[in-house]
Amino acid sequence: MNISVALIFVLLAVTMIIMSIMRDDFTKGQMNIHGQRGYSGVSHLGLWSCLLVIPWLCGIIWTYYQQWDKNEVLLASMLGLAINHLMHSLWLKNGPADHNIKTVETIIGESTVTRRYRLTGAGIMHYFYMTAVLMLVILFFFFTDNIDHWHLFWVSLILGLHVTLTTLVLNLIRQKKLDTVALLTTLVVWIVLAARLVFA
Repeated sequence: MNISVALIFVLLAVTMIIMSIMRDDFTKGQMNIHGQRGYSGVSHLGLWSCLLVIPWLCGIIWTYYQQWDKNEVLLASMLGLAINHLMHSLWLKNGPADHNIKTVETIIGESTVTRRYRLTGAGIMHYFYMTAVLMLVILFFFFTDNIDHWHLFWVSLILGLHVTLTTLVLNLIRQKKLDTVALLTTLVVWIVLAARLVFA
């Protein structure tokens, strides 16, 4: 495992936390004091995964960096950016506001309110963080040969659990119902991970 790469991702996650604290939406208490609605940073499962789990996954993946050529890195970066942009676009479309998303309301006339969601500073940092993570994951699963069986197992398990907790479970907790997009995303990820393990 490359500890330096893991620590870079830890530092990026800590930056998200600091930005959330500075915006006064890290804890529910901060949000209540400032009259903010939505979910706090503390309650976001993904933030804790980005801080405590994903950096070590990236540290394991980086041990294979010598196998990747610049064209593969460029392709993985573009795919990671596209997937990440889709993920954040769906997130912004559906809300609800949390430490990564702020609500912007426009009042037109006396009764028309237009509500839009925008990324906060922590959300913008998360955008770049996840683009880098997705790039590494794509490189690992599609452009890496001779992966150690245990590395493949642990990276697959960690990634699958991260997606399940931060997509499916988080939506179940917040929306109190099963979100079809979250379910399909989770299923596709687990199918791809299982296929990679079987055909390793």
